[in-house]
Amino acid sequence: SFSEFQFLKQSKDDMSKMLRVMFTLPLSPEFFFYSYIVFPMMSPGNPWAWRSFPSTFDDEDLAKARENSLIKRRIQAVVSSLQQLKSEAIDDVPESTRFQREKQLRTIERAISKHYIRDSLKELSEFIVQFDAKKSQKKKQPEKANLAAIPGSVIKECCRCFGVDGLPNIPLIRRFNNGEVQRCLERLRDSDDFLRVKGVAELSSEEARMACNERFIGVERKSLFQMRSDLHQWLTLAYEPIVDSSVSSSHQGGSSRTNFQNQRLALLALHAVKSLKTSDFARTYRTLLH
Repeated sequence: SFSEFQFLKQSKDDMSKMLRVMFTLPLSPEFFFYSYIVFPMMSPGNPWAWRSFPSTFDDEDLAKARENSLIKRRIQAVVSSLQQLKSEAIDDVPESTRFQREKQLRTIERAISKHYIRDSLKELSEFIVQFDAKKSQKKKQPEKANLAAIPGSVIKECCRCFGVDGLPNIPLIRRFNNGEVQRCLERLRDSDDFLRVKGVAELSSEEARMACNERFIGVERKSLFQMRSDLHQWLTLAYEPIVDSSVSSSHQGGSSRTNFQNQRLALLALHAVKSLKTSDFARTYRTLLH
């Protein structure tokens, strides 16, 4: 079942956390003492306080509070990311950067104005469709997202959407945020692969809610049928190329193709925007914007 799949995934994460604890304690006892004992003990009401420990130590109520906080974080990230792009379009930045940000903002505006997510994805084709200069002869590796066009400040907001604070947006360090986003997208792809085989019709109400939250799909006031419908649409779009064969024609020994990890990232962003438009929590934002 999907619940069992999530349990196995959580067990793998718990093993990584245990290894981190085992290595941290002998290397830096002081850091371990303050990060793993003092902070959680002083902040028991903080839903993120015990997150560094395996899930065995997690409180069910705090886990639920963390989930609700994460949904709100995602809505805030939409506003913050647009603000970051706007600031780079008006601040004292190189002309090339300003031009690029203005172009990205126009593309985003067209995408979020569409009624259907499929049409929104087509507006984001420049981000989703990648050009391969020449065909690689190496052994095929799992596809990775191409994050080169996304500003570091927005990548950090993406980390926050996945429940990770991320590192400061400064050279040399910020590349670790890219790696975190890649890992989160890889875990999501594995979950998509499982659901694609299992089918959303088999999901219980709680499993459907979990799957929707994992994909940034809003669940406020939604029935089980609506959640399953949203998940079915997600799985269709997550594996469906947005470019047809005529667009994917070869060019100078290469070809265009859909980067499905970029497409997943775009889907996550579009669903976060949809929550901004409909969530009760975002009412203040909508009032301000209107």
